Amino acid sequence: MIAGKLYTQQEVDVLLEKREEKQEGQVVNKQKRLNSKAVENLVKKSNRILVSISSHAFPLDIFPDTINIEEGRIIEGLRIFENKQIDTFNYTKKELIAKLEELSTTRIVT
Repeated sequence: MIAGKLYTQQEVDVLLEKREEKQEGQVVNKQKRLNSKAVENLVKKSNRILVSISSHAFPLDIFPDTINIEEGRIIEGLRIFENKQIDTFNYTKKELIAKLEELSTTRIVT
């Protein structure tokens, strides 16, 4: 005979519930990591200007016209999140605004 503790049905239910909560938490954390990686990749891709073309009237042009050709920006950051099925509910308002600002920031590729 193997010696061990006998559990009541209530104790078993509590243990199973705790295990389910732990598994749900792991799923949520995994989804957060996947969303974070997806947003990071979107930011990297959306910030790159491939070509910038300007028209200038010499010697002085107060309002030059400039066209920037960017790698992957979709003008509306939230639309990108929606298309990539990124759940924005996990972000605080401040975090979401910061990510959207990152998406709208550009850098020139050299």
